[in-house]
Amino acid sequence: MRAAFRAPLLLALAVLGHAHALNAQELHGALTFPAGARQRIVLWATLGSEHVRFDSTTTDANGRFSFAAKSFPLGFYQLSVNDSDRVDLILNPGE
Repeated sequence: MRAAFRAPLLLALAVLGHAHALNAQELHGALTFPAGARQRIVLWATLGSEHVRFDSTTTDANGRFSFAAKSFPLGFYQLSVNDSDRVDLILNPGE
């Protein structure tokens, strides 16, 4: 029941990608479910049919997270919590 509760809320993440000088982007958001504090968030890059770990971070006491500003290559990505609950993303350095 907990996983079913978590998956729809993971889809409700407030994720933002902003283009800055030198094409660096910020990727941040928040987990809105009650147990969202101190969770490990993993960013996976999709290469063909494989998902490769690209970066990771931990949520703060309020469930907020932020990845270090960098230039994410154009492509398909996934964010995951506990390596099982995932949401798809498309990142574009021009946006």
